[in-house]
Amino acid sequence: MKDIKIGDLVRMINPWTAHNPWMQLPNSVTHPKIALVVKADAFPKDKGVEKYAIILTEGGHQTIKINRLEVICK
Repeated sequence: MKDIKIGDLVRMINPWTAHNPWMQLPNSVTHPKIALVVKADAFPKDKGVEKYAIILTEGGHQTIKINRLEVICK
């Protein structure tokens, strides 16, 4: 499991790339989405036991699976 903590800068990656790290899509390389983690290891009630993080990006917050995040700076 990825070691993501509060305050980390992360890059949101495409769902296909999350499952297949060897696959790089052109749009994800040229226009990466950068976010700040504000809560790690969040467990939404309707999502089961998968780990999620709450991030701030593009003027709002979003809950996203941890496997779709890549740590840029700790």
